[in-house]
Amino acid sequence: MKNNKNIFLFLIVLLIIPALACSSTLTEPMPARIGASVTTETAIAAPTPHGPIVPTRTASPAMCKVTADVLHLRDAPNVAGYVMAWLEQGDQLTILPTKPSGNWIQVQFESLTGWINSTYCERK
Repeated sequence: MKNNKNIFLFLIVLLIIPALACSSTLTEPMPARIGASVTTETAIAAPTPHGPIVPTRTASPAMCKVTADVLHLRDAPNVAGYVMAWLEQGDQLTILPTKPSGNWIQVQFESLTGWINSTYCERK
């Protein structure tokens, strides 16, 4: 029993002393967690060596709406590409930032990524 108490005390000391040592040497604010939102107040209060952290707006993705009765979503930017899905008039597509190939643009529809002829999709 006495041996267990000694082990317990040893573990406490082992955990507390490094924690105290770390907290006394911390002079700069801790960096924000990855994925944490940064507010303007945080940006002013926590400058970096390169200036304040400035939150940026992310541009909303380019979208288009299918105008044809049926539009093929293909795996390649040409009519020889495999038809992955048949899109219907009114379907909303996300236009991906891939360089177009002629009239062909790369889009995402639900979980599918493929190519369509942009002539049949009205940009929003």
